[in-house]
Amino acid sequence: MFSANIKNTLTVFVGSAKGGVGKSTVTLGLAKAFKKRGFSVGVIDADIHGPSLLTLANFEGRHVFNSAKKIVPLLHDNIQYVSIEAIVPKHEAIAWRGVMAGRAIAQFLKDVEFSPLDIILIDLPPGTGDIHLAVCQQTDPKGAILVSTPDQVAINDTIRFYNFLKRMSIDVFGIIYNMVHLSCPSCHHSINLFDNAQLSGLNELKILHKLSWSKDLSSDFDHIIQELCHHDHFSKFCIS
Repeated sequence: MFSANIKNTLTVFVGSAKGGVGKSTVTLGLAKAFKKRGFSVGVIDADIHGPSLLTLANFEGRHVFNSAKKIVPLLHDNIQYVSIEAIVPKHEAIAWRGVMAGRAIAQFLKDVEFSPLDIILIDLPPGTGDIHLAVCQQTDPKGAILVSTPDQVAINDTIRFYNFLKRMSIDVFGIIYNMVHLSCPSCHHSINLFDNAQLSGLNELKILHKLSWSKDLSSDFDHIIQELCHHDHFSKFCIS
C-alpha cells in the first residue's frame, strides 16, 4: 500500500493494453492540468521496460534515498515524479522478469516519500500482466482513464484492457482517443488519420476527448478535466 501521507489521495490509472497510443502523453497532460488548478499532483511511471514520462516532461534527474531508506520523488514544475528512468542508467535495456518488475513497482507504491498529494496518476505499461496485477492489488484506485487511437488494432487491445479492469472491479471514467486528426499547417483543414467508424468498438464508454496530432494540447486537457468533473470523485477538481 501507499505510504501513510498519501493514503487518502485520489488514485487514477491511465492505461491501454496497446503500446504507442499516447498513455504517457495523456498522463503528463492531466498532471499539468490538475496542477494548473492548484492541486498537488504525483505521477508514477509504472512502465518498467519502456519508461518515457521524464523524457516527455523534458527533464532529467536521479532518485535518491532519504534517511528512512525511502525513495525521494523528483520534483519538476511542482509535480512529483517516480520512474525507473531516474534509477537505471540512461538507455540501458531493463531485461527483468515479471517478478523483478513487480518488486520494482511494489517499491514505487510503498517506499516513496511523497509530499502530501491530492491526486496521483499511475501511467500503466501496455498489456495486462504482472505489473498491472501488482498495481491493482497494492493500491485502491478510484478509477481508470483509457487511451487509444481510433484504429481497430488499438481498440481491440483497449477492449481487452477494459475487460481486465472490469474483472478487477475498477471503474472506468471514460476514454480519450488520441491522434484522431491533424490540422494541415497550410490550409488548416482537419484530416482524419484513421477510419473514425472504428470508434464504435467501445461505445459504452464516455468519450472524454478526441485529441489531435498537435504539439500544444493544453486547452484539450482543460476540457478533459471539465468532463471528468461530472464524476463525484473529481468534483473537487472542477473550478467554475
